[in-house]
Amino acid sequence: MGSGGCSLEVSTVFPQHVCFYYSRQKGQMQKQNGGKEVDERQLFHGTSTNFVDAICQQNFDWRVCGLHGTSYGKGSYFARDAAYSHHYSKSDTHSHTMFLARVLVGDFVRGSTSFVRPPAKEGQSNAFYDSCVNSMSDPTIFVVFEKHQVYPEYLIQYSTSSKPPAGPSIFVALGNLFTSRQ
Repeated sequence: MGSGGCSLEVSTVFPQHVCFYYSRQKGQMQKQNGGKEVDERQLFHGTSTNFVDAICQQNFDWRVCGLHGTSYGKGSYFARDAAYSHHYSKSDTHSHTMFLARVLVGDFVRGSTSFVRPPAKEGQSNAFYDSCVNSMSDPTIFVVFEKHQVYPEYLIQYSTSSKPPAGPSIFVALGNLFTSRQ
């Protein structure tokens, strides 16, 4: 799809073993929450093309975190908005890569740079939050610390032009493409 000198290619990622562990994790989280439905969202993750094959084959690895900061914890970062994730899809060319992933955010809490896992829920020393966020009232950034809480569903590869776009931006195109994702 062309958009003002830009191109967009979306492909489905289907690592069967990752899907298996993701489904299993979802079931465990639901059981731990007394059968309550787990909060699952489709979120963006910008990355370098160098990491695409590893993510497609082995899933996201929080141990590689910190390349772009750890403001809300030392985990894997996902964003509600494609424009935010674009900043982390750096490349030497105008080609960029990001994933649209299914993420089991579950019960979340505001993150902290010192977190290596979500903290315990208040008054429950053996029950922990599932993820961390940047804002409790309007979360746009989610951090997960367990790779089985994430399923890389779509690989999005796009290019941007150094010239101002003549039409809608690539991010408008991405937003339109995935409008019914929640």
